[in-house]
Amino acid sequence: MTSHRRTNLYFQEKGLSCYETHYLAETWASVDLRTQLQTEGVNWCWASRQTRPLGPAEPRRDLPPDRELTPLNAENTDQLIADMLQLNEDGYARELTLLGLDAGEANKVDSFTMLRVTLDNFSDSAQGPLKLAVYQFDDSPTYVFFPSEPHPVVDNLLRTWDLTPMTAGLTKLAYRKLRRTAFERVKNNILRLAFPNDPQSQILKCVP
Repeated sequence: MTSHRRTNLYFQEKGLSCYETHYLAETWASVDLRTQLQTEGVNWCWASRQTRPLGPAEPRRDLPPDRELTPLNAENTDQLIADMLQLNEDGYARELTLLGLDAGEANKVDSFTMLRVTLDNFSDSAQGPLKLAVYQFDDSPTYVFFPSEPHPVVDNLLRTWDLTPMTAGLTKLAYRKLRRTAFERVKNNILRLAFPNDPQSQILKCVP
């Protein structure tokens, strides 16, 4: 995983937009993420998996190879950061997703079917309980998907991660240029990552 401080904003007027960043893991490790993610009005959950054997010098060796969708709380924030920072033998990170939902709506992702509906609503119209979705392949930058329409809680959270249209070195591009990493393409990857043992996950068409 590279640490080059480069950020792209893939924007469209309606629907979803996306920040592509190479340094979110380092940002999370250096700030009080526990406090940031206790944002009023948002509940969080995450999932991740180790895609290849760990490198010999990797210190974070006690993480589960597959972490199914897990509610985030004050006690396990350090595990999220460890998941984000763990590197395999090729120097790449874990595949990972972090989902931010309206408070009281965490049950909308309790099962494969319910998560699929929630992701479809977010993808099709940027509507529903999902307000922010973070996703990374093991060998990719981190993609932060959010509604293009202003949302005070989401906008403030992105600002604390230094993800704004004014971010130094930011390049603004059309959302369509995301191509294979647009949310509508990677939502099946998120489903499989969240519920790897569900039989429906085995037949999903995912971005390789």
